[in-house]
Amino acid sequence: MTKKIFYTALTVGWMILIYALSAKTADVSGGESTYITENFLKFFLDNPRRELIDISEIIFRKLCHFGEYAVLSFFVYMMLRSFGFTAKRASLAILISALYAVTDEVHQYFVPGRACRIFDIAIDTLGASFAYLTVNIKRVFKIE
Repeated sequence: MTKKIFYTALTVGWMILIYALSAKTADVSGGESTYITENFLKFFLDNPRRELIDISEIIFRKLCHFGEYAVLSFFVYMMLRSFGFTAKRASLAILISALYAVTDEVHQYFVPGRACRIFDIAIDTLGASFAYLTVNIKRVFKIE
């Protein structure tokens, strides 16, 4: 399998996963987040307070936004590079990921109980930017 096909498949597959996760209703998505957060906290604390669980869940959800778009940006970056884009031109990975974040939030607007949040688009774009900077830290900061 060529690199072009491999990285394109990873990118499209990750986009499909993001879409599928966004298609879950608020009750389902919230229940999964609460379950993960609560069990994580219970690993460290015997009886975590409800307030701590609620705050931790918000943080967990935002970290998931950041992470899923960091991964998407990395896959898009690698796909663009496999098609011959230079590292500088592959910065388009941030823009492509940010645009996908916009479509994802619009999609969520139509899912019961979910919403379209500009803040989430910003977090997604930060995640995408982080991945690009991580991959290109030497070039971006002109480190020898």
